[in-house]
Amino acid sequence: MENVAAIVGFGAACEQVAPCIDSEIGAQQALSASLLMAALDVAGVHLLGDPDPAGRLPHIVCLGIDGVEAEPILLALDQKGVAVHSGSSCSSEMLEPSPVLRAMGADADHSLRISVGWNSDDTDVTQFAGAFPGIVERLRALRAR
Repeated sequence: MENVAAIVGFGAACEQVAPCIDSEIGAQQALSASLLMAALDVAGVHLLGDPDPAGRLPHIVCLGIDGVEAEPILLALDQKGVAVHSGSSCSSEMLEPSPVLRAMGADADHSLRISVGWNSDDTDVTQFAGAFPGIVERLRALRAR
């Protein structure tokens, strides 16, 4: 038997938080768009996934990076205080490439996932934008030697 009171209560709670969720989605989409613009300014960096923001989660930007593996970028960004991840969250504990990235036709070793959340702000985007281009350029130069 269904717990009708709990179902009705859950529905009422959803109605109460809906405006907050819409506001949060808008904020996350704006931050993600800024991150994406900064990343795409770097040659050889491209968006993985739907180019239409409505077709992507509002808080995740997944990038493909030509000419350098994601792991050293991840480590260098971490040294600059920017936390990102390589690969897909659904395979974070697996050693094999992500089946999600494989299905997207992406090279898991050359992909970077950036997430924003409720406590992310423009300062985080600025920090990423200030660090990312130089890191990619430096790593590509090392690889070219």
